[in-house]
Amino acid sequence: GDSRNRLRYAAALEKARRTQDAVREYEEVLKSAQPGEKLALYRSLGYLCAESGDLPKAILNYGKALELDREDPNLHYNLSTLYEREGNENKAFSHLEEALRLRPADTEGRLRLAAYWLRKGNLENAQRHLAVVLATSPSSMEALLLQVQIAERGKDPAKLRDAYSR
Repeated sequence: GDSRNRLRYAAALEKARRTQDAVREYEEVLKSAQPGEKLALYRSLGYLCAESGDLPKAILNYGKALELDREDPNLHYNLSTLYEREGNENKAFSHLEEALRLRPADTEGRLRLAAYWLRKGNLENAQRHLAVVLATSPSSMEALLLQVQIAERGKDPAKLRDAYSR
């Protein structure tokens, strides 16, 4: 019916890069959407709002998607990025932690978190994330540089010698 046509129209607007118009159409579709259709709509709205630079609205929509699917690491990654762009480091890295809990093999995310914890002065958390990265990528230059910084901060000569010897 009408909502199917609206949905097709919204997708066409999105494809034509008419983001604001697409957002308005998706919001209209959402009003009469069945519960099972809402997750995809919130994801689309989150994405489009982020693309158009409306970070608060993007966060709101991704947050609503997250209420419907707490186990989707991509939603946590998206929220992490948006909060980081807004300057809310605590929420950004809280969502990154959750994303890594759901997708433990993400090396890049772990490096970001290790660097974050190092900046915050929490050497134990930084080291915990770094150990996972170094176990799978022992010659990662970025990981080794972080290892040196942690060792220097922690005044640990044995770890420092080990990091430099790699």
